[in-house]
Amino acid sequence: MIRLFPIRKAILKALISKAKTREELMKELKITEFQLRFNLNWLIKNGYVECINDKFRITESGIEYLYK
Repeated sequence: MIRLFPIRKAILKALISKAKTREELMKELKITEFQLRFNLNWLIKNGYVECINDKFRITESGIEYLYK
């Protein structure tokens, strides 16, 4: 199993309650745009997060991955 990086785990946890914009995630997690983009791209590519109308939300796969 691939270890979940701390920032990726924090992103997934932040999206459990509701969909959020990039700006909301950066502010809440206190991370840079580069850190968010790098990790969010990985989460999207692997099907754990999706973007709808400029808001990101965790997928069912993301929830399962978070709690493995």
